[in-house]
Amino acid sequence: MVKPTTVHLQGVTFHGTVRPGFEGFALVDFEGWGEPPSMESESISTPGRPGITDAKGEHGARLVTMGGWFRVVRMEDMFEHRRAFAGLLSGGQASTLVVDELGETETATVRKFGEARFRRRGSTGFADWSLKVRAADPSKLGLVTEIFHGADLISHHGNYYATPTIHVTATTTMTGGYTIYGPGGRSYVVTQTLPAGSTHVIDMSTGWITLNGVQQIGAVSRADVWTIPPGAPQVYHVLVPTSGAGVLSTTVTDNSV
Repeated sequence: MVKPTTVHLQGVTFHGTVRPGFEGFALVDFEGWGEPPSMESESISTPGRPGITDAKGEHGARLVTMGGWFRVVRMEDMFEHRRAFAGLLSGGQASTLVVDELGETETATVRKFGEARFRRRGSTGFADWSLKVRAADPSKLGLVTEIFHGADLISHHGNYYATPTIHVTATTTMTGGYTIYGPGGRSYVVTQTLPAGSTHVIDMSTGWITLNGVQQIGAVSRADVWTIPPGAPQVYHVLVPTSGAGVLSTTVTDNSV
């Protein structure tokens, strides 16, 4: 049985389905999460011809609108919950919105957008609330998959391009580094010797490489980056050491819009 929708933000939980006598935040309206944001592109006119220049579009920011009601039995508890609600993202900082829905858990980084409202219904113990948050990056991150063999095809279950993280561990010292061959003729060439038992971590969102958590400057001669497309597996990684031997694994997080 699929559990009801729940939304978590900075220690406050909003419940999509509640039983009689429920106390807490009941979620009634939840918009902007299940569908992708609008596609945006620059419109450039074409002088002397009808229409505009065909330009690639990108999804805009994700605006999530939530609303519902709140209930407590003891009126003295109302103040504490109202204060917690008012404090959500109140410093302008970003935080992680966690959504459990239809058996899946997805997250996005959000900030408060506009006005948050919490209005009591007199002395009934009920209140009505509403909140808007905006994710500058519309991506919703889900399940993390680790592929332990570089030659295995890599995929994810999202509907948008996902950025992998690559781990290279030396089983024997890899003097002079190694090359990772990726899709479309791209490659990542490391010239730094990797001692036996040590691991390089390569973040494909930035092209940075770290060793024991420390960014390595001057360790790479070529730093192509790439993503994992949605759908059927299409990408695999090939590790070719200059000398020595090592193993490669890839971590990829489901990415959806």
